[in-house]
Order: sequence, then C-alpha cells, then structure tokens
Amino acid sequence: MAELRLDGHWQASPRAAIFVAKHKERQCIVTSQGKKESWQASGLVLQGCNIVSDLAFFPVRFKRRAYLGRPWKAFSRTIIMETHIDDLIQPEGWLPWVGDFELDTCFYAEFQNTGPDVNTTRRVNWLGVKKNITCAQVLEFTAGRFFLGDEWIREAQVPYTGGMITS
Repeated sequence: MAELRLDGHWQASPRAAIFVAKHKERQCIVTSQGKKESWQASGLVLQGCNIVSDLAFFPVRFKRRAYLGRPWKAFSRTIIMETHIDDLIQPEGWLPWVGDFELDTCFYAEFQNTGPDVNTTRRVNWLGVKKNITCAQVLEFTAGRFFLGDEWIREAQVPYTGGMITS
C-alpha cells in the first residue's frame, strides 16, 4: 500500500493511506473537489484507501471535527469506495462550503467502506449525497471506466486494478 499524506496538497494514489492532520482552529476536510460544469468528466475517487488520524491529530480527533469532504465548486463529485474510514469522521460525513452553496448539485457517494465511521444513515440529507448507490452505479467510478485506465495504465505496466478491489 502506498502512503499518501494529505496536508493541504492534492494528489492521486491508488490504495493510499490518507492521514488526517491537525489544522489550526479549523475543521479537517479530507476532500474538496470541484468542477464548474456538470458535463466535465472530473471527480475525486478514493478506492481501497485508509482514512486515519495523523499522530498529532489522534489525541484530539474527538474534539476537532473531521469530515469526508465539502463542495468546492458547483458540481463537486467525490466517491469513496472500498475504503477503511477510522473513528475520526463526524457522523454527518460531509460539510457545506458556505451556507447551502451547491448542496443540490454536488455528487457524493460512499460504497462498501469499512470501519467505525461508515454508517451512512446519519450522513447529511443533501440532494447531492447518494446514500444508496448501487454496484452498477459505482462501477462507473472505478479506474478502468472513470479514468479509462484499461486503455493507458496497463500499457505503462503499473500494478493496477481496473474494477472493484473486493468482490
């Protein structure tokens, strides 16, 4: 498994360990994706990752609020699937950017995650939060389909799973 420390910079890494770090006087946000137009093919997919506390954040993880993400632009899209989510995420899961900014146009989904903070029944009730996404729907966000990975990643001979990691 690759280790990817997210502390204010964005990167992509399959099967990453995502460490949530303590930030001065603010909430901790794991993702903040955005796109301006609904037709744009961009989005953020976390698949086979581990969302855990950084060592400095661990002692305050129940005092400081941590969230899976928030909509940065009009058509924010984030899918978290087959990922372990440790005990640091607030039950509501997602945080608004400002007021009700883009809560109806975002697309947030969780699928087959594990860990103490994966109960989606207590997630926010925004139109854009998909609490019952199906396997057929989530397959569209696997690397093989969403990033057309079967067409170019395999040619690079990089270890790669184009579909679901678990069956």
